[in-house]
Amino acid sequence: MSRRGSKASCDSLNAGLAVDDIIDRLVSTEYNEQDENIVPIFLTFFRRFMKPCELIDQLVERFKHDGFSSSPTAQQKRIYNILLLWLSHHWNDFYAPRARRLMVLFLDHISKHESYTPICDSLAPLVIREPPSTDPDSCWGLVDEEQPVFSNKKDSGYVSGTFHLLLQQTPPQSPREDSVPRLPRQRYVSHSESEGYRRAEFAGGMINIDASNTPYAPSTLTNASNWTSYISIMNNFRKQDQLNLKTIMGTSDNHIAKQLTWIESQLFSRIQPREFLRYIVSNQSSSNSSMILASIAHFNFISSWVATLIISQSRASKRANVFLKFISIAVELRNMNNYNSLMAVLAGMNNAAILRLKQTRQIAATKKIYKQFLSLERLMSTDKSFCAYRMALRASKGSGIPYLGIHTQDLVSLAEANKDFRSDGTVHWDKYRLMGETIMSIIKFKHPGYTIDPDLPLLLSIADCPILSEDELYKKSILVEPKANTNSNNRLKELWLRLKMIIPREHIIHSTNPYVRKCCGCIHLRIGNTFSCLIWAGLSLYFAILSFQTKSPFFSYTSVPTALYIFGTINLVLFGVCLGTLFCLFLRSENGVRAAAYIIGINVFILLVDVFINTILFIVQKGTYVEWCITAASSPLNNQLLSASQGEQQQFNFAIKDFYNCNRTWEDELKFTILCAALIIVLYSYWTFCLFSYAIKLQVNTRAAMLKYYQQGMLPQVPMMMPHVNNGDIIL
Repeated sequence: MSRRGSKASCDSLNAGLAVDDIIDRLVSTEYNEQDENIVPIFLTFFRRFMKPCELIDQLVERFKHDGFSSSPTAQQKRIYNILLLWLSHHWNDFYAPRARRLMVLFLDHISKHESYTPICDSLAPLVIREPPSTDPDSCWGLVDEEQPVFSNKKDSGYVSGTFHLLLQQTPPQSPREDSVPRLPRQRYVSHSESEGYRRAEFAGGMINIDASNTPYAPSTLTNASNWTSYISIMNNFRKQDQLNLKTIMGTSDNHIAKQLTWIESQLFSRIQPREFLRYIVSNQSSSNSSMILASIAHFNFISSWVATLIISQSRASKRANVFLKFISIAVELRNMNNYNSLMAVLAGMNNAAILRLKQTRQIAATKKIYKQFLSLERLMSTDKSFCAYRMALRASKGSGIPYLGIHTQDLVSLAEANKDFRSDGTVHWDKYRLMGETIMSIIKFKHPGYTIDPDLPLLLSIADCPILSEDELYKKSILVEPKANTNSNNRLKELWLRLKMIIPREHIIHSTNPYVRKCCGCIHLRIGNTFSCLIWAGLSLYFAILSFQTKSPFFSYTSVPTALYIFGTINLVLFGVCLGTLFCLFLRSENGVRAAAYIIGINVFILLVDVFINTILFIVQKGTYVEWCITAASSPLNNQLLSASQGEQQQFNFAIKDFYNCNRTWEDELKFTILCAALIIVLYSYWTFCLFSYAIKLQVNTRAAMLKYYQQGMLPQVPMMMPHVNNGDIIL
């Protein structure tokens, strides 16, 4: 039971918490769903608002407060578990000698009580090991002022009494070798002269595997500027490039996906929670976030590798085959829940040099599997802050590797949008809780891990593949598929190909400057579409109201009321679609605008067909129209004559020689209908193409932004749906 009773002080999620209140929640033994992951979250972030020695003092004070009885209390057991987790995963927090000395004194104190010996036995090996040589978290966290005294000996000089005797029986243990990953000095894929000692390296040497299929962890640390240099493994193509391609094309899609997943899982498994914090809070090129940077470097390598293998083929059919091969690999990666490699492969396939290969995509689009490629693109789309991907990730079961780019961006947004402390000096704990939950949602996919055996020949083939730079890729793209001629036939053919293949371009029927009005009628894509939809909605509503009143907007008379009801229903649906389109235009939703363009296009087509059918009915029923016209005009006059003559006057025959000129009236209405139909066809079709053009412009802008960050080795900045912030407070 917490001695401070701070429950009442933290009932509100938006209220700041004092450090003592946070510690009370940390050591509390009462179950609270909100604090389910409070221990790992707290140990990840606590150095933003307190020093390691201060935390030791707080935990030791609470441990001693419960006294020493025949067995540890529930709170003492929880404090023990916290210390065990802290010492095991964050040994660098004990960089200062005072922190280690406090732990030794604490163990020396509790070792005098026999019932607490198991706790002492468990913590002692972790406390007396060699001091940490560095503190990578000093770049973002608070540090103890005391300067460390470097020594190669364990910290046994502080002990005395019973604990000293205990330590003499405890063999020292070295820190975990994988706790601080390191990078090698070599910049390229390296292997020895002997084939038996060849070793494939990935992520700048982070992941190595030798001929015995044994993963190798290098121990030397290189400068961060060299981490992405492995992308330029070789400056020029070699004959081995074709050999590598044959290896890839001759290997099953599932096996290649497994090997890519093995590499990615080796990187992902070494990422520790605090590395995300080091990456977003400190300089993003700092060596303290080595595994994050290694993951980004490997992402860029896979992306460049995919683009290079596609562009290296001189014939469009071969390029299409390689393109389709990577679609199949991407499908397998999706099935394995390896979203990070999936995004890297898609980034390579959407490289600027690959996007312009119209012939290649035209051939690939004829295959059934191309639909799966479009499906994967929708899955990893940035629309609504990667909404489709997030839903798929939550539904994923078993092993998985999240797409780190978007989750890291979530952390960046939370860190930048919210203050560490409130105006009253309390800790903004909700900020750290939300950031911690984001990290926990990533780290949980470490278990269960993948059970994949590395394939050395295939890994060597991937690692040895010469990679082209962005400039070289684009030059190669121009070489294998030159720009089309500018004659009218080629331009019409190119326009049709873009419409058919839906190849993104900023404009389809517009000038190169979408903000300039010209005599051709080009309009501003967003504002113009908004006004078009408003006019569209008004016309549709007007037509619908007239039709449901059995009045045609074009004809004076029709003998088929059902045709009017159908026409009114179509216009009513079009009115609703126009309102939805206005909402999508306001949000600038790429998928929403594109879907609206398709729906409106279909609706306009149905509307035009209905107008055509109604016109045919009007032509066929000319006799009925003339009869109605004469009857409608003559009936009032006959009635007046009969009334005046008291029924003795004979009725006139007004049908003789078209007395009321009804044939001419019918012809005029037919001409008016044809003119209105022509205007509807032109205006509605033009507005539909404008809407479709704006949807493609949004898609181009999104892809261009993502490609820019991929090329720079950065994470994509995407619009986030984050909690609202008011004066430094999170409003959930």
